[in-house]
Amino acid sequence: MPNKNIALDIINYNEYTRNIKHWNPYEDKIDLSFFKNNKQCYILGPINNDGARYLWNFNITVNNSDELYINSAKNSEEFGQCIDIYIQNKTGKINYINQCGDYSGKHLIKWMLEIMKNIGCEKCILQDMAEIKCDNRNENNYVSVSLIHKLWKGHTYYEDFGFFPYNHNNNLYKHEILIELNNKIKQLQELKWRDFNINNEKWSQFENKYSTIYPSPFHAFKEFTPNTCGIFYDILIFIDNLPLLNDINKIISKSIWVKAL
Repeated sequence: MPNKNIALDIINYNEYTRNIKHWNPYEDKIDLSFFKNNKQCYILGPINNDGARYLWNFNITVNNSDELYINSAKNSEEFGQCIDIYIQNKTGKINYINQCGDYSGKHLIKWMLEIMKNIGCEKCILQDMAEIKCDNRNENNYVSVSLIHKLWKGHTYYEDFGFFPYNHNNNLYKHEILIELNNKIKQLQELKWRDFNINNEKWSQFENKYSTIYPSPFHAFKEFTPNTCGIFYDILIFIDNLPLLNDINKIISKSIWVKAL
């Protein structure tokens, strides 16, 4: 373990600090017994957007059921507590991930997958609950980021990493739910502009702008760009009672997503 005199939670990784005892999850495998004997551990992090690497000091807990809990220590406003992982029975669970310093979400996801894989996990699971707050959009003012990403690109953020939804009561790796989800997206895109009778100024502007280009309002989502609560978020609220859209949103938000490691 690191020198007892070192109390920093995040240390710049360079020629002076590389000799601090740490675990490199990109190269070295490790087993549960290591964590049972250590309450904290420095883990080498990924390269950030500025090309720098850091040693992160993680808090470690192993309970009586051999469930391993790893979370990054909070160091400052720049580096918050952004990674939270549970591991048990060769299954890793991403409990949450927050944006942290100069790291993209992709940096952090790939890092967590390397940590799990080299601890001996065979799969990683998560529940995709990402939302953006948009006032006056619905009763709780939140819109699913994953839903709008699916309508935009045809796949959710976590699908980009190889995750797919599955029935967590069934340990077999089957893709039926993802196939069902994609079929419902196709059905949604088959709806024509004439299938909607929405008396709203924003909808009229949306239809006037895109109906001559796209055969369906849902094909127009190809024009979506990530921003804060723009017109496409409004469109989702106008058709919030559409059963097919609700079915898609339930699959995305309520499914357990899995990836084999």
